[in-house]
Amino acid sequence: MTTITTTGAGLGVEGGLCSAGVNSGLVACWDTGAGATYPGPPETATTWQDVIGGLMGTISCTDNFDTANGGSLIFDGVDDIVSVPNNDAFNPADDGDMTVCVWFKPATTSLTGVQRVVNTFGAGAWNSYAGWNMRIKKGTGWYVQGTGVADAAQSVKINNSGTEYAFDAWYLYSMVWDAGTKLTVYVDTTENANVTSGTDTIDDIGNALPLQLGGTTYSNGSATGGNPTNEFQGQIASVQIYNTALSSANITTNYNAAKTRFGKS
Repeated sequence: MTTITTTGAGLGVEGGLCSAGVNSGLVACWDTGAGATYPGPPETATTWQDVIGGLMGTISCTDNFDTANGGSLIFDGVDDIVSVPNNDAFNPADDGDMTVCVWFKPATTSLTGVQRVVNTFGAGAWNSYAGWNMRIKKGTGWYVQGTGVADAAQSVKINNSGTEYAFDAWYLYSMVWDAGTKLTVYVDTTENANVTSGTDTIDDIGNALPLQLGGTTYSNGSATGGNPTNEFQGQIASVQIYNTALSSANITTNYNAAKTRFGKS
């Protein structure tokens, strides 16, 4: 794992996706296409800043930037990770709503385990501590696996819905948590699956852990040290976090705001 430092001007259009699409309820947004995102040239940046609230993520990658499609971070599936210190922006209140939207490009990979695209949960047993996950797993292509939320006693998650997607293409991957009871996952503008918590309400899914992209360095609520686990191989261009449950129409609005950038129709 290599850390590179530099200074200089950023790349891209000020605001990027953080000023397009749905803005109501947007509490944090990282976009590689936003000029305010980096303190220096993105090809050698060591931090990635949220342009809404100023939350700073630390980048631990080597040769980590691709200038195509407005820019994206490259994750090698070994030791590349972005870590953002804990903040209320990604810890909704009891029974609070939340939406996370990620533009990402999963790479053809030999990794057979789950890959954590973005999460606050860390590795470990569900229902033992709080947090949330957005994960995928390799099949013929890739599929949603273990994306969900948990408090310290119970969880709601979506495992393989039976739908697989091709590697090496851009997708808008969205998780919507509605009123503490219903979880819905979208890929682009199509609902992949939804599940409810039944008669029980998931309470506080917040914790004291960082937000991490590309893997996790935590297990059962504690730092593990060393390289991340459940590593993601591919590219991530943006992460948007809302304190509201976006509708299907809202997800479509976000998709349409960026589809040209990512070569989508």
